[in-house]
Amino acid sequence: MAGAQPHSANSGEVMSLTPSHAQLDAARFIKERVRTVQDWPQPGVQFHDITPVLQDRRALRTPIDL
Repeated sequence: MAGAQPHSANSGEVMSLTPSHAQLDAARFIKERVRTVQDWPQPGVQFHDITPVLQDRRALRTPIDL
């Protein structure tokens, strides 16, 4: 899973698959910027427009840094 922090095989620790608070905050930050267009291109379809993410330097950089 993205963002999981693996531990060395010798440490005896188990890898956590739970996302960190920072990762959850980053995901929420990006999701808030994705625009949903109802009924486009046809009725019943929800189009998720990422143009606002591409136009926002911080929002574009955030998933790269995850």
